[in-house]
Amino acid sequence: MKLSLLKLYPSRIGLAGGWRVDFRSWQGATTSNIGYIARSCTAAMGEKMRAGCRGNLFVTGIIPIMLLALAIGGCSSTEEKADEGVGAPVEEAGQAGSAGDVSVGGEALVAGATEGGAWSGSELQDPQSPLYTRVIYFDYDSSEIRSEYLDVVVAHGEYLAANPSVSVTVEGHTDEQGSREYNIALGEYRANAVKRLLLAQGTQESQIITISFGEERPLDPGLDEAAWSQNRRAELLY
Repeated sequence: MKLSLLKLYPSRIGLAGGWRVDFRSWQGATTSNIGYIARSCTAAMGEKMRAGCRGNLFVTGIIPIMLLALAIGGCSSTEEKADEGVGAPVEEAGQAGSAGDVSVGGEALVAGATEGGAWSGSELQDPQSPLYTRVIYFDYDSSEIRSEYLDVVVAHGEYLAANPSVSVTVEGHTDEQGSREYNIALGEYRANAVKRLLLAQGTQESQIITISFGEERPLDPGLDEAAWSQNRRAELLY
């Protein structure tokens, strides 16, 4: 930065004919040119000032120069310290670990399939397992488990038999066709059909709770066959 303006003009205070330095535009001055500025001031003031106004020059010129030198030195040190941080490397969040990792307490927890393809999470959450399917659909006015869902219910029964501390709630649901009382009964038949097949795989009866909601909790609120087919179901809730 450069010194933007330096003015010398007759002083209106102190001794008559004295001079003083205008430091209003000292922005950017550096300590290296303080000596030059002082020498320029002395030459410009001439013999008259030296003879009659040395005291005034010292008060209005030299002291401000000394104070300015101290101020500039402090600013220079601050700028150097601030510059030291420029360009420092910043590690963005997520770079330390691999994508998909979840960090808890400084440790990465990885859920899902490993590099070898084996599932490392709960069997119930494995998309490749029949246990991942927990909604069984039924035909209109029927409580018979459809053939495409037999293996699913069997797999749940085997899982429960192998894990006696695990329990499941089987909810029976219907579409809105028919009376409320009829649909409550039909929902119960559907829940019990699933329960019987679970028990056949070795599941304990104490592990299963059945409940019927009839038409009260539709999965799809529509009023056509596409919606009704989604509402005729049994759900397994662990």
